[in-house]
Formats: sequence, C-alpha cells, structure tokens
Amino acid sequence: MSERKPVPHNPASNVRRCPVCDKPSYSASGVHPQCSLAKADAVSRAARKAAEENAPPAPVQPKLNRFQKQCPKCKRVVAPRRFRCDCGHNFDASLARAGAKAST
Repeated sequence: MSERKPVPHNPASNVRRCPVCDKPSYSASGVHPQCSLAKADAVSRAARKAAEENAPPAPVQPKLNRFQKQCPKCKRVVAPRRFRCDCGHNFDASLARAGAKAST
C-alpha cells in the first residue's frame, strides 16, 4: 500500500485569507467574525488606555470603619452618633439606624 496522500484535484487557491490570523476565510468580508472582534477590541483597549493616562488622578477616599461616617456635603469624617455636622448637614436618624441594623 502507498503511504502517499492523494493530491486534491482543485487546489483552494482562490480562497481568501483572513488578514488577522492568515487562515482561510469563507465569509463575505474575508475576515473571521472572531478576528474582527479581536481587532476592534485591541483598538478600543488602546484608546481606553490612552484616555486613562491623560485623565487626572482620582481623589483619595478616606477609609471609613464602622465607628465613622462621612458628611456628603463637606466630606468630613464624623462619629456615627452625630446627627448634625459642623457644616450644617443633618444626617437622617432613621437612615442611620437602618444602616446600623443592616451592618450588624
């Protein structure tokens, strides 16, 4: 018996090759759908990275423990039992009690 493989009668010379992965593609555009998504993701990832490099640094939020709360108006850290901040903001007592019950 012969070990040679048969030669195809019609070689696939007219099949388009994907420009991304260089494999035969039978889609109408000549690019595999997954390759076009990978190419688009690479472009958007590069744009997002460039935007993050140009963005100002995010403000540092203080770490709050369960014995502190932060005033939404002046961002001052106060004791959780206080219902009024020095800036005049009134913390809602019912919300404070509900938050204390949810955390326990």
